Amino acid sequence: MDNYDYIMNLNTRAVLVLTQLALPYLIKSQGEIVMVSSVAGLNTAGITLPYYCMSKSALDQLMRALATKYIDQGVRVNSVNPGLITTTIMQKQGATADQQSKVLISHMNFYVIIVIFKKEAYLTSDWKLIPARRAGSPRDVAEAIAFLADRRLSSYVVGHTLVVDGGSSIVNPLLVNYTIDK
Repeated sequence: MDNYDYIMNLNTRAVLVLTQLALPYLIKSQGEIVMVSSVAGLNTAGITLPYYCMSKSALDQLMRALATKYIDQGVRVNSVNPGLITTTIMQKQGATADQQSKVLISHMNFYVIIVIFKKEAYLTSDWKLIPARRAGSPRDVAEAIAFLADRRLSSYVVGHTLVVDGGSSIVNPLLVNYTIDK
């Protein structure tokens, strides 16, 4: 239960607490809330890390509940749900830039990558599972967040989950891990 508590506290409870603290100011300023969730919380088969998937599903539901509760007070709530994004978490586990460019997992699960890199295996670059034919970048996620945070551009978007996954969720809706044996 320690792992469950840690993941739920980090991915769900912390967001709820910070949101509760910020809401009085957001209501006054007619502000925006953009949560960062994950495609792992959507229609994935969370077999590898069920607590992570559960926490992200809970975050998505929290976003929808807050969106309906606070829109009448002028606060919009949405979320960005990234898929495979090359981040420093891969570098911290010893992945080279070349390895990061070859990483593929439909509906990204960072914990799977960590385990696989520690075993010195790598994930295949079978790009047919990501129609965009590349991993996403932090900039891709940042631009999606900026769009949702800009009321001029997205004023009619409320309670929406913006998936940023290069199209992987439309061609492969379930979490599938692909590895190559060395």
